[in-house]
Amino acid sequence: MKKSYKMKMGALLVSLFISLGTTISISAAEVCPTGDEIFTALSFEPNELEGIVPLGERGGSHVLPVKHMYFRLKPIQVAAGDPEQWVYATIRAMRDVRIIAATYNTQNEDYDLHMIYRDGTDTCSDIRLYFSHLQELSPALTAEIGQRFNDETEYTAMGSDRTIGLSFDVNAAEIIGFAGGTVSSFDIGLIDLRKPRVGFVNPDRYSYDAILDMVDDAQEQLQLTDEEVDLMLSIVPRGNRQHCFIRYFPQGLYQIQKAMLYAGDPWMPHPAQSCGSHMQDVPDTAAGNWFLDATGHQSNVEDRSISIGPHWAKPDEMIVFSLTKLDNQSNFGVVDGIPYTAAYHLMFPKNAGFINRRPEAVVKGDVYCYEGLFYLDGQLLPGIFLVELLDIGLGQLKIEYIDNVAQCNALQTWQFSNSAQTLYR
Repeated sequence: MKKSYKMKMGALLVSLFISLGTTISISAAEVCPTGDEIFTALSFEPNELEGIVPLGERGGSHVLPVKHMYFRLKPIQVAAGDPEQWVYATIRAMRDVRIIAATYNTQNEDYDLHMIYRDGTDTCSDIRLYFSHLQELSPALTAEIGQRFNDETEYTAMGSDRTIGLSFDVNAAEIIGFAGGTVSSFDIGLIDLRKPRVGFVNPDRYSYDAILDMVDDAQEQLQLTDEEVDLMLSIVPRGNRQHCFIRYFPQGLYQIQKAMLYAGDPWMPHPAQSCGSHMQDVPDTAAGNWFLDATGHQSNVEDRSISIGPHWAKPDEMIVFSLTKLDNQSNFGVVDGIPYTAAYHLMFPKNAGFINRRPEAVVKGDVYCYEGLFYLDGQLLPGIFLVELLDIGLGQLKIEYIDNVAQCNALQTWQFSNSAQTLYR
């Protein structure tokens, strides 16, 4: 009989055991730093980077605002053709860390590394980081891992991911891997459990209990062992505890990275520079994250959700509708009244009226209409959206996409049909 992981919350952060007896080495009495200026080395070479996308980006498979930062590489690091001709960007540790897990994705053929803060022999698992989409690992890590990704008795398989536990110390500025090849960016996410939870409207959606429920379900469906579940829990992102990576550097190194925010994006100038935010909920309005399921963890239902909020580059001038198909089919196009998996942009939202109203100004009791949305390539969305805030507090939102209607005023009445969807915080 499988055990419930709600009973394990305290122990997980102190001693985590990985599949097949491999133990993550974390100090029994952890020593965590005070303050935020704890990183001492850049993780990239500035001349290899084109720019940094802050928290809150949407697009691709990311329907909800992204919890990590994108580090965009210069074109010389990104090429098709013969891999032997690729010029990789060098990725380094930003301070002394302990790498506790590594993942190889057999579909993308790239690596993720998961690590915690380290100071000498002391560690702090309250400060966790992950580096995603590395094309190669450092020679030292490659030697440490050996053939474990090719031995099914050594790794935990979850979809196309193969994950192994490690206890491998790396010093500040030491090379951990290389990025580039066919992938134009790599990701860095930071989780800081020392800080208060980020203020989503429905905190239960992002809570640790919700993570444990999700992991319990996964254990049952995938027939994972208890040790494999511990591995999953040691590396799962924590949306209500994730923060801006570059803020954890002293001023000099922070300013170097701050100057690179939004750079390399030719379709829009970027007069403001900030870390952005993946938390865009505004209570009692339409702004923020919404889910088709009334309960559940946000990481488990991102393919059944929408997000409405400001664009990270021009929050005062542009909003984004980020949507999924909201069902279990896999085809693209309009399904159940909602366009499938795309970020649609709207310029110059209004502070008054009922057409193209800013989402944080949408209030209960009225129906609002949105027209003139477009993809980033400039292609106009051929339809409109109707939106109504049904309830405040945790809230309910009704939304419907009406195809082949270019303008809101082309409809005699703004009435929802049976294709409308009701979503929840």
